[in-house]
Amino acid sequence: MKIINFLSRVASYIAMVTVGVIMMLTVTDVFMRYVFARPLTGSTEMIEFMMVILIVGIVPSAIENKHIRVDILMERLTPKGQALFDAVTISVGSWLVVILGWRAFMACLFMIRNDVRSPTLDVPIYPFYVIMAMGFILLFFSMIVICMQKVIEVFKT
Repeated sequence: MKIINFLSRVASYIAMVTVGVIMMLTVTDVFMRYVFARPLTGSTEMIEFMMVILIVGIVPSAIENKHIRVDILMERLTPKGQALFDAVTISVGSWLVVILGWRAFMACLFMIRNDVRSPTLDVPIYPFYVIMAMGFILLFFSMIVICMQKVIEVFKT
C-alpha cells in the first residue's frame, strides 16, 4: 500500500504541474494570437499530448475516494452493503481499466512499428501511449488495493 500511495502522490504532482503548463501554454497562445497575430505553432498538439499525461491524475482521486458518486442507492444500503457494492463495482471497473491499458499498449506498438508522428510538430506519438498505458496499469493496481479493502470491510464483524 505504501508503494501505491507514493506513486499516487507522484501522479498527483505530475497532474498538477501538467495542468499548470497547459494553462500557461493556452494563455500564451491566446495572447500571441490576438496581440501579435502569431499563435504558437503546435500549441494545440502540445496541449493534447499533455492531456494524455493527465490520465495519471485519476489514480489519486481513486485512492482518496474523491471521485463522483451517485448516492441515491448507496444511502439505502447498510455499511456492509455499501462496501460489498463498492467491491463489486470496483472489481468490474478494474477489468475495464485493464482492457483500456492493454489497448493503449497495443496502440503504442502500432505507433512504434509505423513511426506515427504528430502532423505539426513531427513528434513521435508512442511515448504518450506508453504514459497512458502506465497510468491505466497504476490505476488497476490501486483499484485492486481498494477492492481488497472493501472486501475486508464486508467481512469485518
